[in-house]
Amino acid sequence: MSRQFVTAMIDQKTEFEGAVAIIAGGGELPVRVSENVTESGRAIFVVAIDGLADPVLHKWPHIIWKLGAAGHLFSSLRENNCTELVMIGKVPRPQFRDLHLDAGGLRLAPRLMKILIGGDGSVLDKVVAFFESEGINVKGAHEVAGELCLTEKNLGKTRPDKTLRNDIVFGAKMARIMGLHDVGQGVVVDKGRILAVEAAEGTDTMLSRCNDLRSETGKGRSGVLVKVPKPGQDLRIDMPTIGVETVLRVADAGLAGIAVEQGHTLIVDRARVTAAANEAGIFISTVPPEKN
Repeated sequence: MSRQFVTAMIDQKTEFEGAVAIIAGGGELPVRVSENVTESGRAIFVVAIDGLADPVLHKWPHIIWKLGAAGHLFSSLRENNCTELVMIGKVPRPQFRDLHLDAGGLRLAPRLMKILIGGDGSVLDKVVAFFESEGINVKGAHEVAGELCLTEKNLGKTRPDKTLRNDIVFGAKMARIMGLHDVGQGVVVDKGRILAVEAAEGTDTMLSRCNDLRSETGKGRSGVLVKVPKPGQDLRIDMPTIGVETVLRVADAGLAGIAVEQGHTLIVDRARVTAAANEAGIFISTVPPEKN
């Protein structure tokens, strides 16, 4: 697909603005985004990553796509009049040998190899640059499904006390400092002490280490999971996300709550997350975005 053709397609004004392509990885979030965009009146076309995407996504117009099959991808986007693209869901970082290159992928192989070099943040930035160089308008889930953003100061019945609020402020500061070095988005803080830092293993594995490390003994909960975007992070492709599973793992780790950045966090299912937090007796709070 030529860049000129895609650019002309995007510039052409239509009543419905064209379809939103959703490249869907694993988890529930791609389904929620698809539902939200559909409810807004926009048409969607799902690119379901083979072996990862939830089969429920097949109820929308879709293809099942193997990573690396660039020819299949771009021809499908063209055929379905896709003017915008959202990348959402869990996708393990592939090795070049794992890519299923079709004819289009083979032509782009040198560029694909360069994309896979670097830290996770660097790779994601290169993916966006790759699509944009082909004339594709990359959007964030929050831009096409804004109702999934967490904007409340507190969610649910429980509120953090003064000690926990101090932990939240400290945790957000430290997470942003570590984000400058392309470390993970999350830290666990308990009474001013950093218990764990999210690295390549992800939030879930980090939380599993925390129960034995908390400073408080006995039955009470203490400590907080803080997740904020990395400074300068492209929120179109890597916005922090919480869901019911996050709440359950925080509860299992013996922590008192979760703090995320206001307006810059996706919540998979607000009603279920709120109910799970209320049942577990943990808080969900937000911190203001960092000022530039």
